[in-house]
Amino acid sequence: MAESGRTSEYLIVLLRCAMNDLTPPDIPEGVSWCEVFQLSLKHSVSALALYALRDCKGKIDADVLEKWQEQYDICLIKSGNQQFECNVICNALGAAGIAHVPLKGSVLRHLLTVPELREMSDLDILISRKDMDEACRVLCENGYTQGIDNGNHVIFTKLPYLCIELHRDLISPKYEFYSIFRDPWQCCTSKDGSLCYEMRLEDLYLFLITHAAKHYFYCGTGIRSVMDVYLFLREYGSELDEEYLNSRITLDELRSFREEIEALAEVWFGAGNEDFRKVEEMAFYIVNSATYGTKEGYHASYIRAKVHEGRSLKCAQRSLFLRMAFLPRREMTLMYPSLEKTPVLLPFCWIHRWLRILFRKPGSIGERYRSAKGITYEKRE
Repeated sequence: MAESGRTSEYLIVLLRCAMNDLTPPDIPEGVSWCEVFQLSLKHSVSALALYALRDCKGKIDADVLEKWQEQYDICLIKSGNQQFECNVICNALGAAGIAHVPLKGSVLRHLLTVPELREMSDLDILISRKDMDEACRVLCENGYTQGIDNGNHVIFTKLPYLCIELHRDLISPKYEFYSIFRDPWQCCTSKDGSLCYEMRLEDLYLFLITHAAKHYFYCGTGIRSVMDVYLFLREYGSELDEEYLNSRITLDELRSFREEIEALAEVWFGAGNEDFRKVEEMAFYIVNSATYGTKEGYHASYIRAKVHEGRSLKCAQRSLFLRMAFLPRREMTLMYPSLEKTPVLLPFCWIHRWLRILFRKPGSIGERYRSAKGITYEKRE
C-alpha cells in the first residue's frame, strides 16, 4: 500500500529539522500522529523524528506519544549497549590477533549530533576469510550464540537484542557490485597501528553508496539510506577525491544511482536546490519501501534481473513462482535449522512447508501465483 504523500513529507521535514537543529512546523491538517509514528518505525528513524519534536511533545496525541517515547528510550538503551559491545568485541578480536573493520552504522553514527539516535539492527564487522573460524570462537567466548552462515556473513546473537554479523566480503559475490570490492582489505588501513582497521574516506563513501544501491535494486531501501548519504556529504563532501571515486565506479547503473540519491538527499534534507522531478520516482519507491526493503520489492527486482538475462516476462514470472515454492536452502534453514547440518533433508522440508501451507492457509498458494503473475517489467533498450 502506498504511503500517504503528506505523511512521508512531514516525516522527512522532522528528520531535516533534527539533523539541522531546526524547529519543526506544526503537523499538517489531515495527517495523524499515528501515521507519522508508524512510518518512522517502518524506516527505523523513530528516535530521530521524536528528537525533532522534543520541545513540542505536548502537541502529540497522548496514546501515540507514550508508544513513541517507549521506542525512543529503547533506542537509546540499545544504542548504548551496541556501542559498548562493539568496543568489547573489537578489543577481544585485537587481543586474539585478528584484524577487523567495523562497518556501516557503527561508523556512520557519529555523523549525528546525538549518535545514539542512529538506529542499528546489528553490528557489522569485516573479518579476513583466514581468520573467520578464530573470530567465531572469540564471539562465542564472549557470550554470543552462532547462527546462520549465509556464505557472505555469519550471524551471532546475544539476548535480549544484540546481533553481530561477521562479514567475509563487503558485498556478497552474488551481486553485480561485488567486483568493486573484490579485495576489501585493499581499501583499509590500520587505525593507530592496531588490528582495528578503517576504510579510506572515499572507499567508505563508495561502500555506503554501493550498499544502498544493492538494497535499492534487489529489494528496496529506506529513508535512512538517503539520510546517511546527506550526513556523510555534509561532513566530508568537500574532502572526497572525485577523480578516485569516478575511477572506481565503473558500472553505469551505480553511477546513475549515486547521482540520483545524492540529488534526493539534497532535496529532502539540504537546501533543496535540486529539481524534485529528477528524483520523484526514486523518492516514491524509497518511501514505500522499509529500512531494508520489502518482499514485493525483492520480487520486482527478481523479475527485472531475469528479463535482463534475456528471459521473457512470462518465463521470469514462472521462475519467480517456482522460487517462492522451492525456497533456496539458506532461506529454508531459517525455518528448518536441521538443514544446516543435514542439507540432504531439503526436499522433505519443501514438502513439509507446502503441506503446512495447504492446511493452514490454502488460499495463499493462489495468492503467490497471482503475485508472481502481477509483476510486470519492460526492459529498456
